[in-house]
Amino acid sequence: MIACIKAAFNFCCKFDDLDLNPVASYQKPAATARVTSFSPEEVEQIYAATNEAHALFLKCCILTGARPYAEMAVVTADHVVETPHGMFYLLKARTDDGNHGHKAAKKTGKDRRIMLCDEMEAITRQLMLTAPKGSGIPLVRTKHGRQWKRCNGVQHFCELKKKLKLPDDRVTYTCRHTFAKRTLSGYYTGNPVSIEVLAGLMGNTPKVCWDHYAQWADDYNDPLWAALGKTKNKGNAA
Repeated sequence: MIACIKAAFNFCCKFDDLDLNPVASYQKPAATARVTSFSPEEVEQIYAATNEAHALFLKCCILTGARPYAEMAVVTADHVVETPHGMFYLLKARTDDGNHGHKAAKKTGKDRRIMLCDEMEAITRQLMLTAPKGSGIPLVRTKHGRQWKRCNGVQHFCELKKKLKLPDDRVTYTCRHTFAKRTLSGYYTGNPVSIEVLAGLMGNTPKVCWDHYAQWADDYNDPLWAALGKTKNKGNAA
């Protein structure tokens, strides 16, 4: 809101309606990221309470850490790459028409690789049967067979949140945060990962991941403490 007000006064100054911006020196308070995650109980409640298509969309976001509408919703079979190590989705930094291919492309200039766990690989192979390569059909679609858009996705989740009486801070993007927390804690494999590895999986910089997820790394990631010569027992004793 403060940024909008300052921009409005700057606009007036530009066209000589004002000589000076009266709030130019006002400092914005530091932004606080809204980072929440779904509990396992909430995840099960959500899957059971919504339609199959919406549940699959949310599940895919949780399993991959993909940005819901900028990444997961646009993935087609043509984005699927198979290697001896496993499968991933490849979103190019630039599209054929010269536009940015994914949300972070303008900032990083790098392709986005969304690595898939075994469960997500199985889901992808099943989805490719009805949306094969060359079709241009998104893999994860609404119950009407259309691409998930922010407008209908938000509407679906708001109705779901009201139905389940979920906290106000739960949103579709919480799926991505849930992936981060689970990965840091070793939820899927029993082996916690470092912030640097998480950054690679999520298509973020390590700094962004530290800013958003350090709270979970402190709680769940023993190797990070070990790198500083600490253990949980030492930390508790202190």
